[in-house]
Order: sequence, then C-alpha cells, then structure tokens
Amino acid sequence: MKTKLLSLIVARSVSLGFTVGVSITIGVIVAGPTRAATLVGTTSDATGVDGLVVDGTTYNVTFVNSTYSTVYASTPPTFLGETSTAEDAAIALADALNTLGATNDFADSNLFIPYQYVTPFLSSTVYNVYNSEPGNTGGWHYASGFDYPVNSYGGTPTDYTVFAATPVLPALPLFATGICAFGLLVRRRKLRDATAIAAA
Repeated sequence: MKTKLLSLIVARSVSLGFTVGVSITIGVIVAGPTRAATLVGTTSDATGVDGLVVDGTTYNVTFVNSTYSTVYASTPPTFLGETSTAEDAAIALADALNTLGATNDFADSNLFIPYQYVTPFLSSTVYNVYNSEPGNTGGWHYASGFDYPVNSYGGTPTDYTVFAATPVLPALPLFATGICAFGLLVRRRKLRDATAIAAA
C-alpha cells in the first residue's frame, strides 16, 4: 500500500513538473523578458531608460549627445524604415519619462528617434521626444516629420537615441527544458516497466 502511494505521489509530481516546465517555456517564448522601466542617470539629467517595452520587445535606451553620423557609424538606427514602430517607440519613451519624473532642461530635452532617410547620407527624418516644460515633470511629448542633418546638430542641442533589445534570460528556458526532459525520461521508464510487468 505504501509503495503504491509513493509511486502515485512520484508520478503526480513528475507530471506536475512536466506541466510547469512546458508552461514556463511557453511563457518565456511568448511574453519575453518583462520588467518595469527604470531611469538611467538622475531625474534632472536622464541619460537613458532601461526596460522600455515597444510592441512587445524590451529595450535599454541610451541618449547620446552627438551627430547622427557618429552615433550610428557602425549600427544603423533600430527603427530605420519602420515608421510605425518608431512612432510607438516615441510614445513609449515619452510616457516612460513622464512616469519616471524626468525633468531634463532644454539642452537635454530633445531626443531623436530616426526612422528614414530623406536625402541619403545628408539628412534623416526623426521622431522628436521633447520636454515642453523643462525643469518640470509631465511635460514630455513627441512630434514627427523633422528633417535633420546627419553631420551636425543644425543649431539645436539634442541627443540621439540608441535602442538595444534585451535578450531573454538564458537560465529560465534552460531550467524549464531540464524539467521537461526529466519528466519525459521518468514517464518513458514507467511505461517500459509497466510493459515488462504486463509481459511477465
């Protein structure tokens, strides 16, 4: 009786572990990494936002005070050629800066998100995330359609944005895969033992 009860408990535990493992794996694949956005730097001099979610993808965003040609010398803008996604990124960034209480003054209140070339290698069109109330919270908005020289500031202090997608944490899917594999091995062994007993 005790042996049967122990076998039942083990079987149920393995089955539960298998189910949990599958659920975790599916959740990681579908949802991806999720965490609250955090401000990099200080509220009066924000230099980026970590954990910004744009259309289901999480990015760490850095504000770089330089020319287009310098910032994107080796890697093109993340949303180049993706007007809709770039607009969603601008909306998400403005909302995050408002929520996180950023109060950057005028010199640091223009954040450009390029999304297309107007004149190749001469100017680009950008979404501009800006603080309409420098020194205060809640004033971040965005605007589109700005054509900006790629080799100069055009007389306006500004930062370009670098969006770096954050990878899925590797340990969680690996752990879930291990649970699934263990569950499958135990189930196969139980089936093999049951077959052997039935044949005896």
